Amino acid sequence: MEIAMTIDEKLFADYTRRRSKNLKEIVRKGILESIDWSTLKEPFDVQQYVHQSLLSLVSTHAQVSNISPALVPRVIASLVETFASELLHAFRKIPSFNMGGMLQATLEVEFLHQTLGGNVSKQAGDTLQSVYGTIEKAYVGTSGVDLELGKVKALLQRSRNSTKYIYSCFRSGRKGSKDGGGGKR
Repeated sequence: MEIAMTIDEKLFADYTRRRSKNLKEIVRKGILESIDWSTLKEPFDVQQYVHQSLLSLVSTHAQVSNISPALVPRVIASLVETFASELLHAFRKIPSFNMGGMLQATLEVEFLHQTLGGNVSKQAGDTLQSVYGTIEKAYVGTSGVDLELGKVKALLQRSRNSTKYIYSCFRSGRKGSKDGGGGKR
């Protein structure tokens, strides 16, 4: 039994490492190369890197579901933790956010948080809270945020509605949630 567990751990680590590599590359490019967070006038929509990341997770979900449905929660939880860590790592490299950049970043993280919902472990949730804190600390501004939050909420709702079927596989991990909310802000 011990040998079987060792083999399981090695195979699991190898598989998740390979899947994580692609996810990390998407996140790094999307956050560090997509826009200038310090000059963005206003939030515009959830960026493509977010959707590419989620589609990578959907692909993994489908692949693992075909092989061993019982492994899906374990694999997805591990990848979501890696995903959250990579978000934190990348956003820490952004020196500053103006109001538009801060709201855009918050929109994207909240979209991810809500979409992944019950698949966000305590560790990943804590990491996402650190992402929010990192964005907040790097925000260089003082007022007007409340006026823009309505727009962010509208963009978030529109994005969630337009992608609810694409990312519906993540709903199975949710416990008792009808709307799939998982956000903290």
